[in-house]
Amino acid sequence: MKFLKIIAPRFTLEEVTELAARHFALKGQIDLLYSERDQNFRLREAGGDAWTLKIASVEEDPAIIDCQIECMAHILAVDPTLPVPRVRPSVDGATTVTIAGADGAAHVFYALSYLPGQLLDEAPVTAGALAAQGAMVARLGRAMRGLYHPAPAGRELLWDVRLLPRFLAHAGKFPEPERQRQACGIIEHFAADTLPRMKALRAQLVHADVNEANMIVDPEDPARVAGIIDFGDIIHGTLVQDIATIAAERPFGDMAPLDGIVEVVRGYNAVTPLEPAEADILYDVIVSRLLLTPLINAWRAAETPDEPGYMHSWTDAVFRTIDALQDVGRDKATAAIRRACGLSTAAADDAPAGEEAQVDELIERRKRTMGSKLYVFYDPPLHMVRGEGVWLTDASGRRYLDAYNNVPHVGHCHPHVVEAITRQVRTLNTNTRYLGTQVLEYSERLGASLPGDLKVCAFVNSGSEANDVAWRMARAFTGNGGGLTMEYAYHGITEATDAFSPSGNYSGAVAPHMRTLVSPDDYRGPYRRGEPDLATRYAAHADEAIESLRQAGLAPAAFMVDSAFLTNGAPNVPDGYLKSV
Repeated sequence: MKFLKIIAPRFTLEEVTELAARHFALKGQIDLLYSERDQNFRLREAGGDAWTLKIASVEEDPAIIDCQIECMAHILAVDPTLPVPRVRPSVDGATTVTIAGADGAAHVFYALSYLPGQLLDEAPVTAGALAAQGAMVARLGRAMRGLYHPAPAGRELLWDVRLLPRFLAHAGKFPEPERQRQACGIIEHFAADTLPRMKALRAQLVHADVNEANMIVDPEDPARVAGIIDFGDIIHGTLVQDIATIAAERPFGDMAPLDGIVEVVRGYNAVTPLEPAEADILYDVIVSRLLLTPLINAWRAAETPDEPGYMHSWTDAVFRTIDALQDVGRDKATAAIRRACGLSTAAADDAPAGEEAQVDELIERRKRTMGSKLYVFYDPPLHMVRGEGVWLTDASGRRYLDAYNNVPHVGHCHPHVVEAITRQVRTLNTNTRYLGTQVLEYSERLGASLPGDLKVCAFVNSGSEANDVAWRMARAFTGNGGGLTMEYAYHGITEATDAFSPSGNYSGAVAPHMRTLVSPDDYRGPYRRGEPDLATRYAAHADEAIESLRQAGLAPAAFMVDSAFLTNGAPNVPDGYLKSV
């Protein structure tokens, strides 16, 4: 695999001094900089300007360097405030020149503006700084998303986490058996589960190497990113790979690894919101990306023992980070990542992490903030934290089949409904006293689904308001003031609809203008299944109620009924009952 064996150029300072003057008209103090496979130098001109001189490895494809240069120019055109290097043309106006090494091998030579600052691994670690770094990675990805270049399309890069399954045979190079088993488990899970899921994620050209040596911060303000350098690992990959790289290779100091990762994700998500599938896969991509470092170290040590092992000392530290993340576990880590993204923190069959408040504490807070008279269902009360489809999940992770709630007719959190609401709120959220096409289209569609002349809609914000308006319309149309409702009915909390809701009246008193009807229950009611004329006999109670109103000087304006008779226990209503009433 390319770059497994490091074949770095070996130009002397004297040679580079002469080459810089000849090809880029640059003169000044030259110092050698660190690089894994290229040769990098800093040149300071007498006037103070500084440049990075890069001599590429003989193994580097010139088309990849062209892609890097085009990428940096594209980024500066899209977002000029992003701190990336700019290319200095050669004296002939070219972006790169080709030079020969002592062995005659051709190397690409080019010059970039030098970005001053402090390397990330030397900067203090704070939550704010981590979030800022995550945001910068997101801005970088956003600026690169419109760029196309053919060179990275089929590139196989040593550090591309998607190639992790190829390293399975090298897990046996670790001296400790437990590390061998741990590495094999991570690789096998990645190959079987993570990699197939990555194929469905958002992908584009990505930097793929935003690590502690390639991000620069302001030493006076470490939360301000002053530069992103070294586009040499550019690939066509998923967005989560950029997040995983900075999360895997950015030291977190005394901060727990997951806490640091969460802050990076929080910053990234503020610029480019993660999709649920991206948040759900991130833990495994990060752990897998972490494992690449010791695997590559072990491979290089076995295949190229004479090469300098500058990363070998990282192996123990990386495994400690992997251990810390695996101690937390995939579920809790993913819940924390989802929470940082503002997403629900549980799957349909799980409870969100952090939702462990005791029922007594919640009841006390509820009384303090919502009043002591608001009752709750069930004893003990249920602390629900998530709904999906026909299921509700409580804080302990127990799932309940919801055969009770009548509001989400198409299931809890139906994605089509959620998307429609989100889309409209992003566009416009105001009242019907302004003209608008959306409410008219909805009225027409709703009217088309109803029989006869039921075509005119009045929009309100709750069932109580809807029933209140219906009652006012009935009174206005009939000129009457009496109402009929079912015993145990519930129709709202306004003054008008409360009179139609005897289920909430614990005193048993009925408003003077109201009369209640016996539930047409052929199982528990006065007239039972199998007896003749059930519908007529139950409907006769309406005649009695109307006569009672007449004796009080009232006539019925409306009969308000829940057609499923849910508050009456959803009885098997005799055919023809409502028509008879």
